[in-house]
Amino acid sequence: MKKLIHRICESPLGSNFIRLTLEAGLVSVRKNAVRFLEPGLNERILDVGCGTGEFSKIIPGKYIGVDTDKKHIKYAIKKYGDENRGFLVMDALKLKFKDGEFDKSMFINCLHHVDDKEFGRILKEMARVTKKRILIIDTIPLKYNLFGIMTQKLDQGRYIRRLEEQLKLVEKNFKIKFYKTFRSGVNIHSLMLIEL
Repeated sequence: MKKLIHRICESPLGSNFIRLTLEAGLVSVRKNAVRFLEPGLNERILDVGCGTGEFSKIIPGKYIGVDTDKKHIKYAIKKYGDENRGFLVMDALKLKFKDGEFDKSMFINCLHHVDDKEFGRILKEMARVTKKRILIIDTIPLKYNLFGIMTQKLDQGRYIRRLEEQLKLVEKNFKIKFYKTFRSGVNIHSLMLIEL
C-alpha cells in the first residue's frame, strides 16, 4: 500500500488529489498562510519546496517557487506560470538568489521531509535571501485520529515531529515571533513565524 501511495504521489495530479482530499482542499493552510505571511502586492515571495505550485495562487505580488522535483515544477509552470509567478528546479540547500532578494519566504508542508541538519541549513539559506519574514507550516503527529495516523504513516516524509521538537529546531538559530496549531482536513498543523 505504501509503495502504491508513493507512486501516486510522484505524479503531480496524484499528489494534488491526495493532499487536497486529505487536507480538505488546503483551505485552512492557505487561510493561515495569507494571514500570517501577509503577502503584499509589491513584495517578492519565495516558496521553498513549492511542489505543484498551488500556494502561488495566494500571492498577489511576485512569486518564485522552487523545488527539486522536475515533474512538479513542469506541472506548476504549465498550470500557474505567468509574468508574476515563476517556478525553478533548485536545491533549497543552495538557493541561487542574491542576499535579501525576497521580502518574505514560506516553507509549507516540507519540514517533515528533511532531517534536522538539512532543515537548519535550509532555514539559514532562506534567511539569507529574505528581508522580512519566514513562515513555516508543517504537520504534527496525531494521537487519536486513526485515519489521520494512517495517512501520516503513508506519507513520504520520514520526519514528522511534535510541535515542541519543531519549535526547538527553529529556535536553534532564530527567534520565533509567533506560533500556533490548526486543523486542516484530517491533519493538525503547526505554524511558526520568524521575523528577520
